[in-house]
Amino acid sequence: MPTLHALFGGSFDPVHEGHLRTAAALREHLGVAQLALLPAARSPLKTGTTADHHRLAMLQLALADYPGLVIDDRELRRPPPSYTIDTLQELRQQLGPSVPLAWVIGADTLTGLDRWKAWQQLATLAHLLVVERPGAPWPASGAVADWLASLPAADKVDQLQCSPAGYWLRVVLPPQPYSSTAIRAALRQRGPDSPRPAGLPEGVWQYIRQHHLYLSGCGHEAP
Repeated sequence: MPTLHALFGGSFDPVHEGHLRTAAALREHLGVAQLALLPAARSPLKTGTTADHHRLAMLQLALADYPGLVIDDRELRRPPPSYTIDTLQELRQQLGPSVPLAWVIGADTLTGLDRWKAWQQLATLAHLLVVERPGAPWPASGAVADWLASLPAADKVDQLQCSPAGYWLRVVLPPQPYSSTAIRAALRQRGPDSPRPAGLPEGVWQYIRQHHLYLSGCGHEAP
Protein backbone atom coordinates (compact mmCIF):
# COMPACT_ATOMS: atom_id res chain seq x y z
CA MET A 1 0.00 0.00 0.00
CA PRO A 2 1.46 3.43 -0.93
CA THR A 3 2.50 5.61 2.01
CA LEU A 4 0.49 8.73 2.75
CA HIS A 5 2.21 11.88 1.51
CA ALA A 6 1.33 14.85 3.73
CA LEU A 7 2.04 18.56 3.28
CA PHE A 8 1.66 21.48 5.66
CA GLY A 9 1.57 24.76 3.77
CA GLY A 10 1.99 28.28 5.10
CA SER A 11 3.77 31.59 4.80
CA PHE A 12 6.10 30.81 7.76
CA ASP A 13 6.77 34.53 8.14
CA PRO A 14 8.58 33.86 10.40
CA VAL A 15 8.46 30.18 11.26
CA HIS A 16 7.93 29.61 14.99
CA GLU A 17 7.54 26.82 17.53
CA GLY A 18 3.79 26.73 16.98
CA HIS A 19 4.35 25.68 13.36
CA LEU A 20 7.05 23.20 14.29
CA ARG A 21 5.26 21.53 17.20
CA THR A 22 2.04 21.27 15.21
CA ALA A 23 3.87 19.71 12.26
CA ALA A 24 5.73 17.26 14.52
CA ALA A 25 2.48 16.27 16.27
CA LEU A 26 0.79 15.80 12.90
CA ARG A 27 3.59 13.57 11.67
CA GLU A 28 3.18 11.38 14.74
CA HIS A 29 -0.63 11.43 14.49
CA LEU A 30 -0.51 10.36 10.84
CA GLY A 31 2.15 7.74 11.44
CA VAL A 32 4.32 8.91 8.54
CA ALA A 33 8.10 8.96 8.39
CA GLN A 34 8.17 12.48 6.97
CA LEU A 35 5.89 15.48 6.79
CA ALA A 36 6.73 18.28 4.37
CA LEU A 37 6.42 21.97 5.19
CA LEU A 38 5.64 23.91 2.04
CA PRO A 39 6.33 27.66 2.17
CA ALA A 40 3.98 29.63 -0.07
CA ALA A 41 5.33 32.19 -2.52
CA ARG A 42 3.47 35.50 -2.66
CA SER A 43 -0.04 34.40 -1.75
CA PRO A 44 -2.59 36.33 -3.84
CA LEU A 45 -4.55 36.89 -0.60
CA LYS A 46 -1.66 38.43 1.36
CA THR A 47 0.57 41.47 0.92
CA GLY A 48 3.99 42.38 2.27
CA THR A 49 5.35 38.86 2.64
CA THR A 50 9.04 38.62 3.52
CA ALA A 51 11.33 37.70 0.63
CA ASP A 52 11.20 34.01 -0.26
CA HIS A 53 14.89 33.33 0.35
CA HIS A 54 14.67 34.68 3.91
CA ARG A 55 11.63 32.59 4.79
CA LEU A 56 13.25 29.50 3.30
CA ALA A 57 16.52 30.08 5.15
CA MET A 58 14.70 30.54 8.48
CA LEU A 59 12.73 27.36 7.87
CA GLN A 60 15.90 25.41 7.12
CA LEU A 61 17.44 26.62 10.38
CA ALA A 62 14.32 25.79 12.39
CA LEU A 63 14.04 22.20 11.13
CA ALA A 64 17.52 21.28 12.38
CA ASP A 65 15.97 20.15 15.67
CA TYR A 66 12.97 18.39 14.12
CA PRO A 67 13.92 15.13 12.38
CA GLY A 68 11.13 13.88 10.18
CA LEU A 69 10.10 17.37 9.07
CA VAL A 70 11.32 18.32 5.59
CA ILE A 71 10.87 21.24 3.20
CA ASP A 72 9.11 21.19 -0.15
CA ASP A 73 10.08 24.45 -1.85
CA ARG A 74 8.28 23.90 -5.16
CA GLU A 75 6.09 27.00 -4.78
CA LEU A 76 9.16 29.18 -4.27
CA ARG A 77 10.58 27.84 -7.53
CA ARG A 78 7.46 28.77 -9.51
CA PRO A 79 6.54 32.27 -10.63
CA PRO A 80 4.18 33.86 -8.07
CA PRO A 81 1.44 33.99 -7.03
CA SER A 82 0.93 30.59 -5.39
CA TYR A 83 -2.29 28.67 -5.85
CA THR A 84 -2.83 25.49 -3.85
CA ILE A 85 -4.75 23.85 -6.67
CA ASP A 86 -1.72 24.20 -8.97
CA THR A 87 0.56 22.69 -6.32
CA LEU A 88 -1.74 19.73 -5.76
CA GLN A 89 -2.06 19.12 -9.51
CA GLU A 90 1.72 19.14 -9.81
CA LEU A 91 2.08 16.76 -6.87
CA ARG A 92 -0.56 14.42 -8.22
CA GLN A 93 1.25 14.21 -11.54
CA GLN A 94 4.50 13.53 -9.72
CA LEU A 95 3.14 10.93 -7.28
CA GLY A 96 0.78 9.17 -9.65
CA PRO A 97 -2.94 8.49 -9.28
CA SER A 98 -2.85 5.94 -6.43
CA VAL A 99 -0.65 7.55 -3.72
CA PRO A 100 -2.67 9.00 -0.82
CA LEU A 101 -2.05 12.73 -0.58
CA ALA A 102 -3.08 14.93 2.35
CA TRP A 103 -3.15 18.72 2.50
CA VAL A 104 -3.09 20.28 5.97
CA ILE A 105 -4.87 23.55 6.76
CA GLY A 106 -5.90 25.31 9.95
CA ALA A 107 -9.57 25.60 10.85
CA ASP A 108 -9.18 29.39 10.69
CA THR A 109 -8.49 29.05 6.96
CA LEU A 110 -11.86 27.45 6.26
CA THR A 111 -13.78 30.71 6.57
CA GLY A 112 -11.96 32.13 3.55
CA LEU A 113 -11.52 28.92 1.57
CA ASP A 114 -14.12 29.95 -0.99
CA ARG A 115 -11.76 32.77 -2.06
CA TRP A 116 -9.16 30.22 -3.20
CA LYS A 117 -8.73 29.35 -6.86
CA ALA A 118 -10.75 26.24 -7.83
CA TRP A 119 -11.21 25.46 -4.12
CA GLN A 120 -13.98 22.91 -4.67
CA GLN A 121 -11.56 20.77 -6.69
CA LEU A 122 -9.07 20.39 -3.83
CA ALA A 123 -10.62 17.15 -2.59
CA THR A 124 -10.37 15.56 -6.04
CA LEU A 125 -6.59 15.72 -5.67
CA ALA A 126 -5.98 15.25 -1.94
CA HIS A 127 -7.50 14.51 1.44
CA LEU A 128 -8.10 17.58 3.57
CA LEU A 129 -6.73 17.59 7.13
CA VAL A 130 -8.26 20.43 9.13
CA VAL A 131 -6.39 21.28 12.35
CA GLU A 132 -8.44 22.90 15.08
CA ARG A 133 -7.34 26.39 16.13
CA PRO A 134 -8.33 27.97 19.46
CA GLY A 135 -11.14 30.46 18.88
CA ALA A 136 -11.39 29.73 15.15
CA PRO A 137 -15.05 29.52 14.08
CA TRP A 138 -16.18 26.42 12.23
CA PRO A 139 -18.29 27.18 9.13
CA ALA A 140 -21.86 26.29 10.07
CA SER A 141 -23.49 27.50 6.86
CA GLY A 142 -22.58 28.77 3.42
CA ALA A 143 -20.65 27.37 0.48
CA VAL A 144 -17.71 25.96 2.46
CA ALA A 145 -19.95 24.26 5.02
CA ASP A 146 -22.04 22.74 2.22
CA TRP A 147 -18.90 21.55 0.45
CA LEU A 148 -17.51 19.87 3.57
CA ALA A 149 -20.86 18.21 4.17
CA SER A 150 -20.71 16.75 0.67
CA LEU A 151 -17.36 15.06 1.37
CA PRO A 152 -16.95 11.82 3.31
CA ALA A 153 -15.51 12.48 6.77
CA ALA A 154 -12.80 10.09 7.90
CA ASP A 155 -13.24 8.63 11.38
CA LYS A 156 -9.56 7.77 11.73
CA VAL A 157 -6.26 8.26 9.96
CA ASP A 158 -6.20 4.73 8.53
CA GLN A 159 -9.04 5.62 6.17
CA LEU A 160 -6.81 8.15 4.42
CA GLN A 161 -4.50 5.34 3.37
CA CYS A 162 -7.27 3.52 1.55
CA SER A 163 -7.79 6.06 -1.23
CA PRO A 164 -5.68 8.75 -2.91
CA ALA A 165 -8.01 11.68 -2.15
CA GLY A 166 -11.53 12.74 -1.25
CA TYR A 167 -11.81 12.48 2.54
CA TRP A 168 -11.57 15.20 5.13
CA LEU A 169 -10.43 14.70 8.70
CA ARG A 170 -10.82 17.03 11.67
CA VAL A 171 -7.65 16.94 13.79
CA VAL A 172 -7.39 18.17 17.39
CA LEU A 173 -3.86 18.83 18.62
CA PRO A 174 -2.49 20.60 21.69
CA PRO A 175 -3.06 24.35 21.12
CA GLN A 176 -0.02 26.53 20.50
CA PRO A 177 0.20 30.08 21.87
CA TYR A 178 2.30 31.53 19.05
CA SER A 179 1.42 33.35 15.83
CA SER A 180 3.57 34.91 13.14
CA THR A 181 1.44 38.07 13.19
CA ALA A 182 1.98 38.57 16.92
CA ILE A 183 5.70 37.80 16.66
CA ARG A 184 6.16 40.32 13.82
CA ALA A 185 4.32 42.97 15.82
CA ALA A 186 6.50 42.30 18.87
CA LEU A 187 9.70 42.38 16.81
CA ARG A 188 8.85 45.79 15.37
CA GLN A 189 8.95 47.15 18.91
CA ARG A 190 12.38 45.66 19.63
CA GLY A 191 15.97 46.26 18.68
CA PRO A 192 18.52 43.62 17.70
CA ASP A 193 19.88 43.52 21.27
CA SER A 194 16.51 42.69 22.82
CA PRO A 195 15.85 39.23 24.30
CA ARG A 196 14.65 36.53 21.93
CA PRO A 197 10.84 36.55 21.64
CA ALA A 198 9.01 33.53 23.01
CA GLY A 199 8.31 30.95 20.34
CA LEU A 200 11.20 31.85 18.03
CA PRO A 201 13.87 29.16 17.63
CA GLU A 202 17.33 30.45 18.51
CA GLY A 203 18.68 29.98 14.98
CA VAL A 204 15.75 31.90 13.51
CA TRP A 205 16.23 34.73 16.01
CA GLN A 206 19.92 35.04 15.12
CA TYR A 207 19.04 35.09 11.42
CA ILE A 208 16.48 37.85 12.00
CA ARG A 209 19.07 39.91 13.86
CA GLN A 210 21.74 39.32 11.23
CA HIS A 211 19.49 40.38 8.35
CA HIS A 212 17.54 43.09 10.22
CA LEU A 213 14.17 41.50 9.48
CA TYR A 214 11.03 42.88 11.13
CA LEU A 215 12.96 44.82 13.80
CA SER A 216 12.20 48.34 15.04
CA GLY A 217 9.86 49.39 12.27
CA CYS A 218 12.24 48.35 9.49
CA GLY A 219 9.50 46.29 7.91
CA HIS A 220 9.97 42.75 6.67
CA GLU A 221 11.13 43.22 3.11
CA ALA A 222 14.88 43.22 3.74
CA PRO A 223 16.83 42.15 0.62
